Amino acid sequence: MSFLNVISITLDIYGILICLTLLWCLHHSSVGQKRLNSIFFWMCLFNIGTLLGDIPNWVCEGLGRAWNKPVLWISCLVLYLSGIFLLLAYSRYVEYYLMPKVRVHKGFIHMVNVIVIVWIGGVVLSQFNGMFYWIDSKNIYHRGSWYMVSQLLAVMILLIDTLMVFTYKKHLRKKEIMAFSGYIILPVIAVIVQLLFYGLSLTYSASTIALLIIFIDIQSEQALLVEQMEKKLLQGRLSILLSQIQPHFLYNSLTSIAHLCTSDAEMAREELINFAHYLHGNMDSLSHEEPISFEEELKHTSFYLSMERLRFEERLQVVYNLGPQDFKLPPLTLQPIVENAVRHGVMSREKGGTVTITTSETEKDWLVIVEDDGPGFDTEDVSLRDGSRHVGIYNVQQRVECLCGGMLELCSQKGQNTRVIIRLPKGRNGT
Repeated sequence: MSFLNVISITLDIYGILICLTLLWCLHHSSVGQKRLNSIFFWMCLFNIGTLLGDIPNWVCEGLGRAWNKPVLWISCLVLYLSGIFLLLAYSRYVEYYLMPKVRVHKGFIHMVNVIVIVWIGGVVLSQFNGMFYWIDSKNIYHRGSWYMVSQLLAVMILLIDTLMVFTYKKHLRKKEIMAFSGYIILPVIAVIVQLLFYGLSLTYSASTIALLIIFIDIQSEQALLVEQMEKKLLQGRLSILLSQIQPHFLYNSLTSIAHLCTSDAEMAREELINFAHYLHGNMDSLSHEEPISFEEELKHTSFYLSMERLRFEERLQVVYNLGPQDFKLPPLTLQPIVENAVRHGVMSREKGGTVTITTSETEKDWLVIVEDDGPGFDTEDVSLRDGSRHVGIYNVQQRVECLCGGMLELCSQKGQNTRVIIRLPKGRNGT
């Protein structure tokens, strides 16, 4: 066994120990995005597969014992397949990391999937024609005539990942870009060195180091951000609750019901029940951490609108333009948007106006649209983060992004209507 072989085996063993440590840390971490954690878990497992598949290449090669050849054959197969699925998992990791921030074009993943299918097909054919690699009668591994193609396929996937990262770099921090770039640059450098110096294994060690960088710079920080976001979500729910049951709202609602007691006792009874349902729904929302059905959210919103129509009578009109409703969304998503449309939209006009609630769908998303014909405002002058007028919308935006991977779009201009569009990706959190 040569000195280079000993170095390669040592690097592989250290790489396995590092990946096992990352898996242990991941297993004992109670925070973080489940999907990202799951993909990173498989990245570590596939990386261990490449390292375990690489070791027998240096230990069993050239030995004539009966078990040496099947072990070398299996290890080469494990090595190639693990490497393929490792790059596929990394592409998925980048995609899902970007999804809450931006709509990633599916073309990137489609291209990766095509390359992976071609690559796997080449590995399967290599067992018969040796196009990528072959093992001779003396149990020695050889690079096939198409070996460079297999390496080119790996580089192509990494280039697609690079293009995906830099296409959406404005949505990433510098630290995140550097971490993702490290996973691309280090293996490419290692592949180039390994092509020049056969007998030295650097590619899989470089991949291990890149995984470690991602864990330190992205996974660990992402877990901390998720923990902080969960606290913000709780604070957001409390803020929304407090904004919705302000003393003046309670006073006005109860006063309206009191007047009805002398003029229309039956209607007073109905509105009092609506008021009770409204309070119960708001309190109950604090205990909901998962998305709820749109029908349930719409029912709760209708209690609010019933009381507001009692107060404003003909000044407030509500139009329901409902399409699909069999999806889920975070609790207290629709009501704060509708309340904002009532208080700061139609009620800003002397004659009042109309609030329209619409649901529809596209191939990828469920859409919830709340529109009012109020005076509107310039969205460039006021950020969603600024002013009490927008705190409810900002809280909804944060919860939709965190819990559903969705988006909230605010469209308005002075002198025109205001429209809020909530996009909920299909297939996320039961939506």
